[in-house]
Amino acid sequence: MLHLALLAAGLVVSQSGDAPQQKVAVPDFAAPAGQEALGVMLSGVVAHELERLQLFKVTTAEQVRVVLSNERQKQLLGCVDEACGSGAASAASLLGVDLLVTGRLTKLGGKKADGQPVTLDMTLLDAKDGGRKGSTLVRANSESELIEKIPEAVLTLVGKVLEGKQGALVVTVNETGAVVKIDGTIVGTTPLEGRLALAAGPHALRVEKEGFVSLQKEVRVAPDKLSEESLRMVPSPDFAATYEAKESRLRLGAWLSAGAAVIGVGLFAYLQNDANRLYGSSINSPGTFQYERQQLYLGNEIENAGTPQQINHRKLATDLKTDIETKQTISYVAGGVGLAAAIASVAFFVGGDDPGKYRQYKTTAVPPPGGAPAPAATPAKPKVGALLVPGGGALVLSGEF
Repeated sequence: MLHLALLAAGLVVSQSGDAPQQKVAVPDFAAPAGQEALGVMLSGVVAHELERLQLFKVTTAEQVRVVLSNERQKQLLGCVDEACGSGAASAASLLGVDLLVTGRLTKLGGKKADGQPVTLDMTLLDAKDGGRKGSTLVRANSESELIEKIPEAVLTLVGKVLEGKQGALVVTVNETGAVVKIDGTIVGTTPLEGRLALAAGPHALRVEKEGFVSLQKEVRVAPDKLSEESLRMVPSPDFAATYEAKESRLRLGAWLSAGAAVIGVGLFAYLQNDANRLYGSSINSPGTFQYERQQLYLGNEIENAGTPQQINHRKLATDLKTDIETKQTISYVAGGVGLAAAIASVAFFVGGDDPGKYRQYKTTAVPPPGGAPAPAATPAKPKVGALLVPGGGALVLSGEF
């Protein structure tokens, strides 16, 4: 005789949200003689999966026993055929539930504990009219395989009941460019904009990015509610090391470019200032191009001719003009190089990232327990060099690298 029972563990889920939860009862599943315990276990697994959906309120075994006698249980809940629909509906009404899950276990190959084909036929009935709201047939080669298939089978069983009940999900990931999948379907790459409209219930969320450990998580979407999931991706040690080496080069290039920009701009300003000084600000400033040119205009091409104090104003003007043009040309080149270096520096800084971003994920050697301590690092010897300077002296340079 079948006993109407659920797992003694609490099978009442928390009622979240404003929408009332439908009540569902899961009696012991019908099973071949000698396999009743397996039917009890499978009904408990199904009840647990319904509870995990957080969309139903599952009654306890004790509540069922109070309402129905064992004989009544046998008459009303002992089968899953269409003819049992009205009887099951009466039992469900007495229990005060909206839905009833009935099941029949069929095991082939005798009474061997495991390792043989087995099927589970489940039906979801409406408490009001006994109508069938859903059904599914699970086939497996062993009991363990059957249990693994139950979560998916439960979703199939209640699929029609959940139709029309939708919620929304917002997914945030700490990495950009990661592929986001919901139930195996790609929904976009991070950062995801907006919310994802999903059917109420559990969904498999998976985030993948090359070089990072893939994340997979079961998320639950409540009807007419917005859920949010924040995920943090962890890089592999090899990726972290490669990333740091690459970003270190980019950061070095950024600083070198910035230095070149400063030198180029500084040289441009210095040479321009020197060229302006040689050109002169007044025709009355000796030693400037404007002064020498004015002397030529006045006809004083050679001053103090034939004496040691002879001054050739034309030659001086020509030399000053050549010097000014040379300094201006070099300043323009230096300024162009400085501008290009500045642009390159900005590009390196913008295109690069912090080299130490994933440093904590790099592989580090850990000494074995009780092993000898790692040898102390040998202090780096300072690099010493000498730069000869005019006058026979030397400028000594030292530093550590």
